[in-house]
Amino acid sequence: MKRLIFILVTLGLLFFEPLKDKLPADLAALDLSSLDLSALGLPGLHLPDLGGSHSASAPEGYERSFFGGWSDADHDCLDTRAELLSSTSLSRAKLSSSGCTVKSGKWIDPYTGKTFRTASDLDIDHIVPLKWAWDHGANRWNSAKAERFANDPANLVAASASANRSKGAKGPLDWMPGNNAYRCTYIQDFEKLVKSYGLTLSATESRGFARIESGACPQAGT
Repeated sequence: MKRLIFILVTLGLLFFEPLKDKLPADLAALDLSSLDLSALGLPGLHLPDLGGSHSASAPEGYERSFFGGWSDADHDCLDTRAELLSSTSLSRAKLSSSGCTVKSGKWIDPYTGKTFRTASDLDIDHIVPLKWAWDHGANRWNSAKAERFANDPANLVAASASANRSKGAKGPLDWMPGNNAYRCTYIQDFEKLVKSYGLTLSATESRGFARIESGACPQAGT
C-alpha cells in the first residue's frame, strides 16, 4: 500500500509540473518537490528531480574574486569599465586628469530608459550575473574563461545603480528591465550569452525564457 501511495504521488508530480504555467498562481507556487515521504518507511525512494530556476543543488563556493576584476587588455590605463563608458557615451566622454577614468558623458540606461551625464551615477552591470553563471555551469570554468566572461562587452551595460542593485544575481525568470522597450533585446542577449558560454538551463528555465521572449518580442510569436 505504501509503495502504491509513493507511485501515485510521483505520477502526480510528473503531471503537475508541465501544467504549472496554466494553473492559478496560488497552486503554481506549490513546491511539491519538498514533500517528505520518509514516513512511508520505504528506504531508497526519492521524488523525481523536476528542475527549476532555483535549483536546491546549486554549486556552493561562489566567490566574486573567481571572475577577477576589470581588466586593461590593451594597457592604455582604461579598464573595462572606462572603455565601456567611453564607447557607449552618446556625447564625447570627458576623462579625468589622469586620462584613466571617465568623468562625464551622456548615457541612456537601457534598464530604465533614464538619461545620465555623470559616470559615477552608473554601475557596469553583467547582463548574465556572475553568481547566476556560476550556478549554471561557470563553476567548472578555469580562471581565464571566467575573467573573459566578466569583461566581455557583450555581457555588459551601463545601468543606474538602483536598477543594478534591484536586479542583483537574478535571471530573467525573477527580474526583467522596467523599460519595456528593452525587454526583447535583454532576453535575447541573455540567451545568446548562455549559449555562447555553454551555460545550462533547466527544462523549467528553457520554457520560461521562451515564454518571456514570446511576450517581449512581437516577431517571436509569428
